[in-house]
Amino acid sequence: MTKGRLFKMLAVNLVVTMSVAVLFNWATVSATEQPAKLIITEVQTQSASSKTEEFIEIYNPTDQEVDLSSFTLSYLSASGSTASAMTLSPSVHGTSLRARNFLLVSQSSYPIGADATFTTGLNDVGGHIQISLNGAVVDTVGWGTATHPEGQPSIVATKGATISRKLDANGIFQDTENNSADFGETTPSPRGGGLVETAVDACPNIEGVQQTLPVGYSIDQSGNCVIEPTDVCPNISDAQTEIPDGYEEDEAGNCILKQDCLVEISEISAQPNYNGQEYVEFLNSSDKTAKLNLCTVEINGGSKKTLNETLLSPGARYIQVFSSGTIRNSAGQIVLINSLNQETAYAYAATSEGQVVNYESGNQAGVVSDKPTPGASNETIVLSDEELSAAQSEGYADCGVGKYRNPETNRCRNIVIATAVLAACDAGQERNPDTNRCRKVTTAATLAACATGQERNPDTNRCRKIVVNTANTAPVTVNSATRPDDRPLRFSFAVAIGILGGVAAYGVYEYRSELRSFKKKLFARFQKTGPPG
Repeated sequence: MTKGRLFKMLAVNLVVTMSVAVLFNWATVSATEQPAKLIITEVQTQSASSKTEEFIEIYNPTDQEVDLSSFTLSYLSASGSTASAMTLSPSVHGTSLRARNFLLVSQSSYPIGADATFTTGLNDVGGHIQISLNGAVVDTVGWGTATHPEGQPSIVATKGATISRKLDANGIFQDTENNSADFGETTPSPRGGGLVETAVDACPNIEGVQQTLPVGYSIDQSGNCVIEPTDVCPNISDAQTEIPDGYEEDEAGNCILKQDCLVEISEISAQPNYNGQEYVEFLNSSDKTAKLNLCTVEINGGSKKTLNETLLSPGARYIQVFSSGTIRNSAGQIVLINSLNQETAYAYAATSEGQVVNYESGNQAGVVSDKPTPGASNETIVLSDEELSAAQSEGYADCGVGKYRNPETNRCRNIVIATAVLAACDAGQERNPDTNRCRKVTTAATLAACATGQERNPDTNRCRKIVVNTANTAPVTVNSATRPDDRPLRFSFAVAIGILGGVAAYGVYEYRSELRSFKKKLFARFQKTGPPG
């Protein structure tokens, strides 16, 4: 093989290889890096009945969503050269337009369910609409007397009609950069609904989308939102994440010492009516177990005595005995002091042998009975006129807040305040929690479900993507390359490899004799001198 022919073969293979690489790289770029593009597909400057019934339809002809953060919609008069940005409400910034979907904007007084509205009037005789992305104009439509269209201006649509972008033979929107050729008059067919919002979920571990960190939450080391520890006892020094032992929470949310005494006096005997001794009977009228050693009594101003260390079940009674003479026979008073150091005074009248003073639950004014019942429920109370008079002369303790003394029985009564009950609302109504008034229940229109990974924004009623707030970079996905009309590209990597293999095989065939001669010469040289090294 001559050096010239060898270099020729190598050059052919190099050119083919480079060509295949360039073609393959073009196919990949076209599939993943299509430039952002939007086109105007329909414009109505007036309806058959009103000049203010106007709309503009915009289309995304690419296979990727187009970010509208830098989107601008502008209007130019027929003779003007300066574009004025049109204010859209609500703004479309922060949204994207889905691939091969429409964005519809209309006059604010034209109720056609547009994605956004504008107030700028469109001149039906002549004018321009421009759309820009990142500051660059990507499409312009001029009609009638417009002086700055793409190519020549489009026709002026008759009242009630629109100027609409034509379709080519493949059913694809035509875009020859000439408004006169690309647009024609049609019946209005406004389309929209292609916007997608993006919502960043700051707390993916919490149900729902939290666009900001909720009040009372913080971020832990794993990136999850967790409830911040709260001080459950604001009235106690130092933060308490749990209620301390021996404390409980009151109605105001403060931590107070737990009331574990929980008993009341049900019977007093100043006579030796129980195993030859005097006694005080205690009743646990609560639904909790009472700790009697947290209860203290003070008899007629004497020294305080702590009750025995006993647990008393709900509804049970306990007899605390005292030595003879501790409770005097004449009228007196026993004060019960609970674990919160709260005092309850029980007045008792003078008694004779075989008599006791009984108390109803919640009542600190006792009545004399001639039927002692230590450890059992009190029986019918019998009080003579003289005993009643004597008891009244001694005076009864105040009944306390929320009670009054019954003048007929001399017993304390609870004052119960009736609670007003509101009438039920009619069918199809509900009660307003703010005003307590009945109001109609309105049924919202049914909206189409958003796609997977999206939710409906309650403020704008648009679908929006849910993006978890992480620092991870999304992987790049190489999609199948497609033409704007969605038909597959004819060129593929497999075809390129086939071309390369065919060219290489042809080269081997073409220069087979030179390769055999080159091999013999090389083999003969190795036999004479041995391999290098």
